Amino acid sequence: MMRGIVKAIAVLIVAALGLLVFVPKASSPQPAVPQQDPVINLTLYFSTPDASALRQEKRQVLQTNEPARVAVEELLAGAKTEGAVTIIPAGTKLKGFAVRQGVAYVDLSEDILNTPNRGSASESLIVASIVNTVTEFAGIDQVQILIEGKEVETLYGHMDLSEPFRRF
Repeated sequence: MMRGIVKAIAVLIVAALGLLVFVPKASSPQPAVPQQDPVINLTLYFSTPDASALRQEKRQVLQTNEPARVAVEELLAGAKTEGAVTIIPAGTKLKGFAVRQGVAYVDLSEDILNTPNRGSASESLIVASIVNTVTEFAGIDQVQILIEGKEVETLYGHMDLSEPFRRF
């Protein structure tokens, strides 16, 4: 009889151990991983400090359906890295943005015209910074700059703005 009891206890122990192997362990709570908002990388073009060339500035922004529009808004907000200089006059705003048949139409406020005594180099850098920033995006080959919704002949009397520009 004692053997029977020992056998029964042994069977119960083996069965209990078997249950421990197959019963899922209660998982300890995992620390919540903060959900990252998706971002996109932009390449913006600003002037060098000596106004002799353009300098790239990389920037990350939240993903959007209109990355080229956001790039222009970031360009107008100004440079954030050392060695990059904002060349577009302060206060200039983006009034509208559209892309049709590979041409981006960038409509700027007349504030861009409110800086007297701009030379041809300055005008070239402003136009090139806008055009190069916008043509970073697939499907945009040219940029037409508008002021207050209208085509203008020039910003400061040096460059013909009546036709769209290709990348500089």
